[in-house]
Amino acid sequence: MIEAAFAPVQLVTTGVDWTAVTAAIVGGVVGLAGIVFAWRQSKMTISAEDQRIKLAEKRRIYANCLAALQHAQAALQHAEGVATDDPPTESADAATPAAIDAAAALTAADAAVDAAMTACFEVAIIAPVAVYRPVATILKCLADQPEEGLGDALGQVLVAMRVDLGETKLPVGR
Repeated sequence: MIEAAFAPVQLVTTGVDWTAVTAAIVGGVVGLAGIVFAWRQSKMTISAEDQRIKLAEKRRIYANCLAALQHAQAALQHAEGVATDDPPTESADAATPAAIDAAAALTAADAAVDAAMTACFEVAIIAPVAVYRPVATILKCLADQPEEGLGDALGQVLVAMRVDLGETKLPVGR
């Protein structure tokens, strides 16, 4: 039988393999930079999405307020047009069609003013000062004398809301 003799091989190193150390360090730094970049990018994406959601919600609240104010203005004008200058006398029939129409118009106007005031209060919660001031004017107008000055204040609110949303140019009618 033949015996194979294996001679032990001795490995001799003469120092540090700097190429391998450098490659490991560079790989670690690149991996860490990738993790930091991905984390930062995800924060920026989430922040941008939050800003878009906040702007969309603000736009919805502003549009709801403007629609409620427009409805209140129309209801007030209708109630003013239907109302009679001469109130019914004690002996007059209170159930005349004109009196019923006037009462219904006043009830509808009151409901529209309440809805507009609620929408204005919602805007007052989120709006910057430039939007809040004309909205406060409208609230005062609705609380005191709704039929006076509402149109001018509506224009100021519209412009202030558009500026706040970044929509500075008003559409021009044809």
